[in-house]
Amino acid sequence: MKSINIRGPLSTQIGYAHVSFNVAKALHAQGTKVAYFPIGQPQLTTNDVELLQTWLNNQATFDYKAPSLLVWHEFALGEFAAGSPLAAYPFFEMNRLDARRVHHLKYPDIIFTASQWAKEVLAQYNISSSVVPVGVDRDIFYSKSAEPKDGPTTFINLGKLEIRKGHDILHEAFNRAFSPADNVNLIVSWNNPFVPEGEMREWVQMYKNTPLGNKINFVGYAPTDYALADLIRAADCMVAPTRAEGACLPLLQALSCGLEVITTNYSAHTEFCHEGNAHLVNITKLEPAYDGKWFNGQGEWAHIGEAEIDQMVQHMRDLHRLRQDRGYLYNEVGVDTAKQFTWKHTAQKICDIL
Repeated sequence: MKSINIRGPLSTQIGYAHVSFNVAKALHAQGTKVAYFPIGQPQLTTNDVELLQTWLNNQATFDYKAPSLLVWHEFALGEFAAGSPLAAYPFFEMNRLDARRVHHLKYPDIIFTASQWAKEVLAQYNISSSVVPVGVDRDIFYSKSAEPKDGPTTFINLGKLEIRKGHDILHEAFNRAFSPADNVNLIVSWNNPFVPEGEMREWVQMYKNTPLGNKINFVGYAPTDYALADLIRAADCMVAPTRAEGACLPLLQALSCGLEVITTNYSAHTEFCHEGNAHLVNITKLEPAYDGKWFNGQGEWAHIGEAEIDQMVQHMRDLHRLRQDRGYLYNEVGVDTAKQFTWKHTAQKICDIL
């Protein structure tokens, strides 16, 4: 493909920016001329400043007959101009879509979805789509060492602070799984620019005011992918008790770094998390998605009750026992999975379809 026009955000705190930037970078590496049209004010912390400037300069000579790719919300796909055909790469977490979303999803010529799960959701509304999985940069998220070493079993949870992510029950599962005498800790790295500082402090305090509060360490949000990768490699296992996902890049990044992962067997991340590479929490039913903020029952997500928490607890105990007996945890199958989900592969699928 000779050229492409991409529109997406360029902010380190927005997952869409991570996808659009890495897809653009992989297309550029294949020799495609990228003209980038940012959504919002660019705030991307990256070593590729000159490359980004090239893409922005290409706005002046963009090919208006070249394909266009919009990496943005499914409810705002009408906010784009320039280029044909128009392909959209939205990410959504709900199994049902309202009339606005359906209308906007029918506007682009081509829809890419990150998973088979999302493709099946769209099919309910007679919207055709092609599965183009997200990727991981293995030059940054490379595998950690598999050598034995002393120390605690370290669990990690990171990403956007939301009830959807199961942050309201993660501390409960951790405290059920272990006692103060167990050699464990939990690293928590959250971000959400839409959550006020006071509310964030309340979340932190809720975790700290538990029997294992002194084993829960809150660290700042990693400002770069390099810092994020170092943080992930410092852990043994990522725990993501999520109720619904549009992609969940941190899980793929954790697999790429060789971590064991514990997560739910539902929604978009099942595209790369399966029984062979993850410790899955089986979901038996769905419930109306409600958190009083962003979700108000307009769709459904995974129900996480006592039985599901018990599964998480058992997975954590099993991995802790293995880590303490063997001296390390290393997810070789997870690493092999990540090798198949690169941004180069994502870009190539986009090229093939366009």
